[in-house]
Amino acid sequence: MSELFREIDSELRQDKARALLAKYGPRALIFSVITVVAVVIGVYLRDQEIARQSAATQELVKLVGEGPIPQD
Repeated sequence: MSELFREIDSELRQDKARALLAKYGPRALIFSVITVVAVVIGVYLRDQEIARQSAATQELVKLVGEGPIPQD
């Protein structure tokens, strides 16, 4: 008898999970894709900024020279 209740409980859980997946699955997938795209864009923009700053630093070193930087 206990096994029957466990089986029924398991089937009810599966039915609830299927219903939640059918209801919220597409939204969760879209949200996940948007999140991944936003992170990729953020990393790309950060790398571009680092490259820009590196180029500016190299240009400054060329202009100032490679001597020691004076302390204030």
